[in-house]
Amino acid sequence: MNDLSGLLAEAWKVVVHAVPGAPPEVQAAALPLVWEELLRSQTARSVGRPVAERDLARVPIGELVNRVRPGTFWEKVIVVGYWLQSEGNAPFVVGAIKSGLEKARQKLPKNLSDALSEAVRRGYVAEAAQGVEGKRAYYLTDTGRAFVEERLSVGGDRK
Repeated sequence: MNDLSGLLAEAWKVVVHAVPGAPPEVQAAALPLVWEELLRSQTARSVGRPVAERDLARVPIGELVNRVRPGTFWEKVIVVGYWLQSEGNAPFVVGAIKSGLEKARQKLPKNLSDALSEAVRRGYVAEAAQGVEGKRAYYLTDTGRAFVEERLSVGGDRK
């Protein structure tokens, strides 16, 4: 059994146990919600969540950017991707990166796709096997996570 069919079977078990004896149409209506949540948690596990392990998930995006001090737009993409994954948003789309930069009150590059492409080219970000809502989706690689965590460990020592 492949991972997706196993996940679907798990989703169905959750639905059946959550609403036992409910009419099939009620169970069928609940299945997509459970399926989406299981997919999200499975994606987070497969991509990794080092931020949550260090309680950085509660750090506002602006503070994370200030701590890491990215010097280029493609470095900002990495930091925002790190934060998005810590919030359980993996994989993420270009629009989420833009929103993260705006939320952090960072200047946007003239072409965000170019900055993202540079992060991909350098191996910090990778394209996900499946898109999100018909759009290309991305996730941070181990190298991308290490980039952010290394700068966090140096922290305030960087000038």
